[in-house]
Amino acid sequence: ACARQLWCDGHKRLHVLYTRAPKPDHVSVAADFQMMQALGIPHTLLTPDRDTALLLDPANIIVDGLFGSGLDRPITGVEADVIHACNRLKQDNPGLHIISIDMPSGIHSRTGQVM
Repeated sequence: ACARQLWCDGHKRLHVLYTRAPKPDHVSVAADFQMMQALGIPHTLLTPDRDTALLLDPANIIVDGLFGSGLDRPITGVEADVIHACNRLKQDNPGLHIISIDMPSGIHSRTGQVM
């Protein structure tokens, strides 16, 4: 939804990176995904064989929407790769802005513990 709103407001230099296709039972997420495709918003499914850092490197703003506020498990796989890549890019480029939609990915919403 965030990408669609930015796109419709004229911000055409964006690229959506996601770690899994929306589940059909998540109706609003699936609808947003379909609208994003219909609008022609560039998007890429991140998989373990892709170099996440290379895809993120040209960014000057990253909008973090990997997980919702109810995350209560350790983060593994491609999601962990994305978080590590974002953290490395931020260290190398202090001007990079990472904006979380609700909670920073990898932080427990009730305890503040790094997952």
